[in-house]
Amino acid sequence: MRAPRRSKSFLVWPLAWTIIASGNPLSDQCLQLYNDRKHLWFSLSGTPATFWPGSTDAKSTAQTLWKELVKAGAYSADERPESIESMHTTLASISYIQLTHCRSHGGRYWEVRVPMRRWILHLIWNVSSNLGTLLRKRLEDGGSIPESIFGTFCAPAICEENDILSTIWPITVMRRLNFPFIVDASPAGVPWIQCEVAELDLWSSFSIDFALVGVDRCGTSSLRVGLDKHPEVGFSLYEKGIPTEDYYLGYHQAHRLVPTKKQVNDFNRRFEA
Repeated sequence: MRAPRRSKSFLVWPLAWTIIASGNPLSDQCLQLYNDRKHLWFSLSGTPATFWPGSTDAKSTAQTLWKELVKAGAYSADERPESIESMHTTLASISYIQLTHCRSHGGRYWEVRVPMRRWILHLIWNVSSNLGTLLRKRLEDGGSIPESIFGTFCAPAICEENDILSTIWPITVMRRLNFPFIVDASPAGVPWIQCEVAELDLWSSFSIDFALVGVDRCGTSSLRVGLDKHPEVGFSLYEKGIPTEDYYLGYHQAHRLVPTKKQVNDFNRRFEA
């Protein structure tokens, strides 16, 4: 099997990390607006949109939450919050505030997932082996390289998915890793890397006025059937004309601090139908 072809050169962006125009009029307008206020957009990026504890152990979950809150500046390293619930609420509030601040400045808030190990391999074989090695070392300084890395980014409202992934994502990540230079090393357009980009939204965007939440044998089914008889009350999911349990906000949103716009739109369309 032949090894992928290596490129001996790569494009270096200046230390001021100004993004270079692409030739696409809409993308270039996005990049111009981003460059004009790049420090603002950068300051409004970075809070988590999801929380994966990585363990069912309460102590490990609390430790992971505390690290995220210290990173976000909500606590100092010597402070200890009272409970997991209070830490989770604080982290969700930080994500909400960041998203609303982004919008108040004329931006849209995005989440990007990139398989880091695949991206590093792509850099080593197709961009620069030195760059790939440097990135790997920079990540390993904080432990092992994660399988995937999530990031949130505020960008001008005119920017679309491809702009986020092809330019804003790599330049922001490399700046956060304190790279001495920025390179044109976007994972966009590399099929085997399989990146994901999603615009984020607010929980209040869901078309929900109230929710019935309960466990088995606690009376929620009877309450649901009784309320459904009211002409001005409707539920999000029916089976054979009877309102039934809707797990969309459970299974689909269990780890999210803020939802994606697609999740909101899919739910609202189904509810309206």
